[in-house]
Formats: sequence, C-alpha cells, structure tokens
Amino acid sequence: MSKREKPDRACIRDFAAFQKAIGRPVNGVDCWPEDEADGEIDAITGPYAIQHTSVDALPRGREADHWFEQVLGDLERELDGKLGFSLLVSWDWAAIQKGQRWGVTCNALRDWFLSDDARSLPDGRHKTTDVPGVPFSFNVTKGGRLGFDGVRFARHDPNDRTFNERLRDQLAVRHKKLAVLGRHGAEGKTTLLLLESHDLALMNAGMVIEGLEEAFPSRPPELDEVWFMHYVAPGTVNVHDLRSGGIWLYDLAAATISVHNPHGPQLAWPS
Repeated sequence: MSKREKPDRACIRDFAAFQKAIGRPVNGVDCWPEDEADGEIDAITGPYAIQHTSVDALPRGREADHWFEQVLGDLERELDGKLGFSLLVSWDWAAIQKGQRWGVTCNALRDWFLSDDARSLPDGRHKTTDVPGVPFSFNVTKGGRLGFDGVRFARHDPNDRTFNERLRDQLAVRHKKLAVLGRHGAEGKTTLLLLESHDLALMNAGMVIEGLEEAFPSRPPELDEVWFMHYVAPGTVNVHDLRSGGIWLYDLAAATISVHNPHGPQLAWPS
C-alpha cells in the first residue's frame, strides 16, 4: 500500500497548479530538496524556491465555523462594491453563542454597515459597542490600505498574544526556515514563503499580515514573495498574495480561477 502524501506536499502541489493557472512558468513540482538533505527547503517549482509552513488552528473550529457562517450569511458578497469604502470587521472568536438570534444579528450588522454611523466613521481602527441587535462588541478597521469596497470578516482570540512569536520562531529561530531559503535566493531563485491554514474559526489574511508585521517589522531580505493558502470550502482554496494584495478563488478539481480580487489586504513592507 502506498503511503498517503503529507498534507504540506498536497498544499504545495495545489499551489504549483495555481501558479500555472495564473500564467507562471511552472509545470508542477520539480523537486523536493528536503528529501536530499536535512533542513532543506520544501520544494522547487520552476524559478521559485518554496518554504512551506502551516498556521496553527484553535480547538472547536468546526463548531465555531458553523456559528460564524450563520451570523455572516451572505453579507460579504451582498455588500461587495456597495459601500464606497472598506471595512475589516473582527470579533472575539467566542462571541457567537447558542441562544443568540443569529438571523437578527446578521440583519443588524447589515443595517449598521449601510448606516450613516459606518459612513462617517474616520479611517483607522475602532471598537464598536452597543450596536442595536448585535449582542457583542466588534472591532472595525476602515479604509487605509485595505483597498476594497465592502466588508470582510475575521475573528480573533483576545487571550492569544503569541501568534507573532510563533511565526518568528517557526521561520527564523527554531527552524531557521528563512536562512535556508535565502541560500536559494543567492543562487538565482525567487524565494517564496507559502503559509497554509484550514482554520476558518480564526485564521484570515488580515491576521496573518498583522502577525508577520509584528514578527518582522521590515521585510526579511531572504523573502521575495509571501503567499497564503486558506482552505475554507470543499473543492476550492482562497489564494492570497500577501505582498500585492491579490486574492484568487482557485477550483482545485478544474484547476481554474473563478474569482480574482486584486485589492485585498497586503503587507506594509516596502518593496
């Protein structure tokens, strides 16, 4: 019986197929350098040297995902291009509980996003409380470099202050993934950090960006590109180019792009 492929390799194969779909000079995975030497990078795809790492998930993820989806409904799609400004909305990942009227909450959020209160909110980050029909407080980041028209949702764990530390430890301290990646950059490869998560309960591109910026206030010289593969729905993956802000919805079976938004959140690192 053949062994099942490791999850990180499945993600890298998906990413290689995505690279080809967007027109990059890639025809699958050329080699797995980690098979040749301990501590090596994960993969080479065409001119790209890839170092992969997974972003840790929280417990109770599936239950929290379901509740989160009940409150959100179809608000992101419904309000896309309808506000005239961008809102990144996040709340405590445990804020949604049984017994709350989730449909009422969804309608109340829609009303607030379309209200003069949201329209007149200054750009920047705000904590919003006592919104009628919403049984919890939430954080709102308006405008700035978000670059889209509409609303995007996220959740956070207020008791977890270690995400940036864990990222730095994974990439530069304990495993020194960036150092080995930099050696391939010196040999002419485009160096690429590939982050992966299957966690809808907590992870999102905005949180990953904040964690990276806190862990590395300026771009590590070993890194040319940073991508995030977010598996949140069966058969597809949300692919984020965290340096450019591009977002693609990639169909894994058909190997095609169904949605491309070039104006997602992006790292503030100078080029």
